[in-house]
Amino acid sequence: MGQFAKRSDFEASKHLKDDAFTIKCTVTVVKENNLQGTTPCGIAVPTSNFGIAVPTSNLNQHFVHLLENGDGADITFIVKGERFKANRCVLAARSAVFNAELFGCMKEKGKKIITIKDIDAPIFKAMLYFIYSDSVPDFEGNSDDYVDEKKDVILMAQHLLAAADRYDLERLKLMCEDFLWKNLNVSTVVSTLIMAEQHNCNQLEAECLRFMRYPVNFKAVALTDEFDDLKTDFPSILKKIELFNLKMKYYSKLFR
Repeated sequence: MGQFAKRSDFEASKHLKDDAFTIKCTVTVVKENNLQGTTPCGIAVPTSNFGIAVPTSNLNQHFVHLLENGDGADITFIVKGERFKANRCVLAARSAVFNAELFGCMKEKGKKIITIKDIDAPIFKAMLYFIYSDSVPDFEGNSDDYVDEKKDVILMAQHLLAAADRYDLERLKLMCEDFLWKNLNVSTVVSTLIMAEQHNCNQLEAECLRFMRYPVNFKAVALTDEFDDLKTDFPSILKKIELFNLKMKYYSKLFR
């Protein structure tokens, strides 16, 4: 049938049976303004599956900009001849030690220039960057991309761990521990073990001891100059290595 039909034609067609007919419809519902669903008061609300795109947080970028440009800086640190400007409130908010030094009863309170004598400038700079950004860029590189440079990064991580411990930056300390653990090898395990023992890094210390429990590793480590230094400079650490290896041998025999 066409779109319109005469009554006489319709009554004579096969579509009319017992004075009744069936109409088949295809219905398309158009939602206006993505309004679907209502509040308890009957007000329509949008229910888009996509929502509104919100950019990721870039707060750390703004704080790094604050550090690099010295905006609002109210304190200067002199570290081995280099000057670093910073913001007291940021330092105090991130470090309980800085908070005590800058706002407590310690002698540094009120000073506009503070000299740091026992931390190297690159380490202090990296620590400041972490305080403002909550990250350490040198730890984010691919370890396979820079074999020679990696030794310097490992050394930096060891000293940065000590600085983090001094200024009570627990997250930075754990980041250093994790980086050192992932980069343990024959040439670094002894120095890393010493740092772990000196700064109460129990997990890192245990990983260093486990590394040396394997005969092939221990034989190689024992030939290094660093291991010889343990005998004279750190006898307590050498004793820990001996006790740990004895305990591992005992357990291996027990469960063999």
